[in-house]
Amino acid sequence: MNLDIYLFNLIYNLSRRSICFDSLGIFIAQSLIFFIPILIFLVWLLKKDKKILKGLLFGFFSAILVYLFDFLIEKIYFRSRPFVSLNFIPLIEVLPSSPSFPSTHTALAFALAFSLYFINRRLGIIFLVLALLIGISRIFVGVHWPSDVLSGIILGFIFSSLINKVLVNKFLNL
Repeated sequence: MNLDIYLFNLIYNLSRRSICFDSLGIFIAQSLIFFIPILIFLVWLLKKDKKILKGLLFGFFSAILVYLFDFLIEKIYFRSRPFVSLNFIPLIEVLPSSPSFPSTHTALAFALAFSLYFINRRLGIIFLVLALLIGISRIFVGVHWPSDVLSGIILGFIFSSLINKVLVNKFLNL
């Protein structure tokens, strides 16, 4: 058995044991991605730190680049989702014809989290943990392979690093 299938089974087999745990996994997999920018904005409102708002802005730039690159990858390379390959019903509804690689949710979450991390390490770590929960939950609900999630983490890091180098260090002198 290859490592991707082994790790997938390890995580996915934790599902369908508790309605509460499954519900939490479903919420994280589907909805937490939408709360991350809102949470960053709320932290900015509380702290009134311009760097946090800039981190959110850079995160949006990074997320746009990640999304465009992800779109290109999906047009070039197609990999079936785990529930299609292994013939089971996932915890969330996803089109079987949609590509699994890379995990867009994970890539976007990490683009935002790494962008904040480069601006404010303490807050960034909190959001990196939230992004990791999103990635793991995408496996937990049965819609991504671990390598899809890992590729999303890498894409999020690459594009947030790129934006950080270009915008932060070159133009905004943060």
